[in-house]
Amino acid sequence: MKIAIRVDGSLFIGLGHVVRSLALGEAFRRDGHEVVFFSRFEPGISRLLSQGFPVEAFQGGLPDGPGKEYEPACDGELVAKLLTGRGFDCLVTDSYRVDAAYFSTVRMVVPVSVCVDDLNRFPVDVDGIINGNINAESLGYEVWPAKAKLWLGCLYNLLREEFRELPL
Repeated sequence: MKIAIRVDGSLFIGLGHVVRSLALGEAFRRDGHEVVFFSRFEPGISRLLSQGFPVEAFQGGLPDGPGKEYEPACDGELVAKLLTGRGFDCLVTDSYRVDAAYFSTVRMVVPVSVCVDDLNRFPVDVDGIINGNINAESLGYEVWPAKAKLWLGCLYNLLREEFRELPL
């Protein structure tokens, strides 16, 4: 499979989304899948590149900055354009700065769209939701599309390799 992962990391956003997306990318790569990251800001881009992944850095959407953590970046059309005609089987998006319009737009160009979510702020049209938080099963994801596969709870926490096999 050819998998796109859309994630940003910056001085304001931090690198948490990037680190957990790297864990997912590593798992896909270990299973023989091709993974390409799409990202807009430093130092996230440098971190992705340092782990040996191809990264397509792009500009566009609303800028990053303090107080904009949950403000949609309005880059769905741009991301859809970057993905169109390139044979991606799946897009995984890990960002607080997306909205329902973003997911409606990108799902037109990829067969499978997955959302890495923490908060269940609003339902979106996706094929799967990953939320590895301890409270994920109590957040009410049943209002999302019925077809969406749910990967909820600690069993699905996206951990780096060095933390996966620690004793309890």
